[in-house]
Amino acid sequence: CILKMSSLKIVVFFMLTGIACAQPTLGLYYESLCPTSRAFIRKEVWPAYQVLADYFDVFFVAYGNANTTGSLESGFSIECQHGEQECVGNVVQVCMVKYQPNMWTQVYLLNCMSSASEPETAGPACFAELGLDYDPVQACAESQEGQDLHFMNGEIHNSLSPRAHGVPWPTWNGVGGPEVMQDLFRIGIVGYLCKHFYDDNLPNGICQGAM
Repeated sequence: CILKMSSLKIVVFFMLTGIACAQPTLGLYYESLCPTSRAFIRKEVWPAYQVLADYFDVFFVAYGNANTTGSLESGFSIECQHGEQECVGNVVQVCMVKYQPNMWTQVYLLNCMSSASEPETAGPACFAELGLDYDPVQACAESQEGQDLHFMNGEIHNSLSPRAHGVPWPTWNGVGGPEVMQDLFRIGIVGYLCKHFYDDNLPNGICQGAM
């Protein structure tokens, strides 16, 4: 039995995230070696999540401006914007998302990797900071499993409507576009949550501080 591609995308989405949209979900479409993507994770996603972990989730999609040729059935290749090392980094990170389903752990590890001089090789050290076993992620990243997950990230990325025209590309609960991106980059994640989801009513006066 072969799933149609549209069904397969849905299966992979929930397999990777394990979320049911009970609270706002920031979709972050990015590249592991893109300086702007890395800065957004370090300066926006991680700081916001540290104070508002109970108020939003993040769905990380490492692929960005890569290009896939071929298919899962017939074989494929992926060329990443910043070269082969970025493909390595993307695969490590998509495997991490699968094998570390805890949201806080994902955000911590993505921040750690994005802060490293070589994100594509930072996995073992970042996992060690949390006392986590890196072996399942390494096995995934070095096998066809990791390549297939990267392929599916490309399918998810390329199915965005409106299409992404750069990275990082944000969505909220699956909805994106230039207006979402501009507003988010203007007021930040905390400000966006306050304005669009929580009516400026979050604990400890955080919304007033974000204005």
